[in-house]
Amino acid sequence: MSDTRALLDVKGLQVHFDTPDGVVKAVNDVDFEVKRGETLAVVGESGSGKSVTSLAIMRLISGRNAGGKILFEGKNLLDKSMDEMRGIRGNDISMIFQEPMTSLNPVYTVGWQIIEAITTHLDYTHKQAYERAVESLDLVGIPEPRARMSNYPHQLSGGMRQRVMIAMALSTEPKLLIADEPTTALDVTIQAQILQLMRRLQREMGMSIIFITHDLAVVAEMAHRVVVMYSGNVVEEAPVSELFKRPRMPYTIGLMRSMPGRYGYKTAKNRLEIIPGNVPNPLQLPSGCAFHPRCKFMKPGVCTTEAPKLEPIEDDRLIRCFRWEDVQEQVQQETTRRLA
Repeated sequence: MSDTRALLDVKGLQVHFDTPDGVVKAVNDVDFEVKRGETLAVVGESGSGKSVTSLAIMRLISGRNAGGKILFEGKNLLDKSMDEMRGIRGNDISMIFQEPMTSLNPVYTVGWQIIEAITTHLDYTHKQAYERAVESLDLVGIPEPRARMSNYPHQLSGGMRQRVMIAMALSTEPKLLIADEPTTALDVTIQAQILQLMRRLQREMGMSIIFITHDLAVVAEMAHRVVVMYSGNVVEEAPVSELFKRPRMPYTIGLMRSMPGRYGYKTAKNRLEIIPGNVPNPLQLPSGCAFHPRCKFMKPGVCTTEAPKLEPIEDDRLIRCFRWEDVQEQVQQETTRRLA
């Protein structure tokens, strides 16, 4: 169970990229916090700013931090030197990257790579680090872990490589784990195993998790709270049960309606809907609400001229939308018609 203390508190984060065509505001005034022992899911389409936000927390981004704070245990990571950040990365904060085959070095054994991570951050001898690496591989459910230490990444399946990445990330027992779409390239059975593994390790180690994904079914299984991002902004934040029961933001509703099965439409005669259009070019953002060109609930003059702010609408819930109350009435009417 999580407690009420914030381990990570992101305040007004802005990440910009200077390009020949202009300034790309990839992350724009993002706020959220992660409590101790909590899993926070960050969801949204590709290009919404999820991965850039995670890389900014790790200080691994090539863009510039144009504003805001990233408070980890009350200390601003943006004020840390690169030497100080090297002591925090992999030790207090670890990250599982999206594609293990490109994250693992193909010319070194997986054992060597885990040992390097351990000796870099912990005061271990090579022998101690070797045994710790074997324990980490065993912890993530890899059979014959001592034998696997001598394997190269190409000798392992996708699911095994992902387990190696998790073992490496957890070998130093971090306080915060950032998982950037760790199950995207895996088949559904391996995905279920990885999610079950992460839940078990979180309970055993008491760590916090930021889980970045576009898969709402994974969110329902993993998260305590959800942050929905669109075009570099947080557009909705809510406890996971409330978000699935009553999505408020039209973008969140669109994500729900584009998903089949248990967490999407619940009757066989309903067809999946799509969100028309694409995430806008960050160099050519629309006026007003960034989502209004794609929003079926858009109202000219309200949504097209002024950008809404992220505001609380009830306990533990935030939304960036002028018309969320009217939207709820329309959604209820549509649902009644479908089920009639």
